[in-house]
Amino acid sequence: MASKRLVEFVDIYPTLAELAGLPKPQGLEGLSLTPLLKDHNRPWKSAIYTWVARGKDTLGQTMRTDRYRYTEWGNDQVIEVYDHDKDPKEFTNLARVPGNEKLVAELRQKMRAGWKASLPR
Repeated sequence: MASKRLVEFVDIYPTLAELAGLPKPQGLEGLSLTPLLKDHNRPWKSAIYTWVARGKDTLGQTMRTDRYRYTEWGNDQVIEVYDHDKDPKEFTNLARVPGNEKLVAELRQKMRAGWKASLPR
């Protein structure tokens, strides 16, 4: 059975360690997915984060929530926001559409809060 919860590659090691009965080293950022294997609908991460490159010189930081992808390119100079519920192929950058300033600000604040703030409570 599939789950629609957000997971990351960093979650694989803690998951395999737990399933194998091995101790989890200190300092891992990932979470074991074992609880999701038992309950696919349980509360989980509210966002996941990654760095992406555009060519050799431009680095972007991306945050994915259950609905949106928010990316900052080149020290917050270019912002992209896509609604994956309405625009899964990312044709319309909502950051460029007037009236979305509040959404962009909320996503920016969530990005600044970081991955620890997105963990399940």
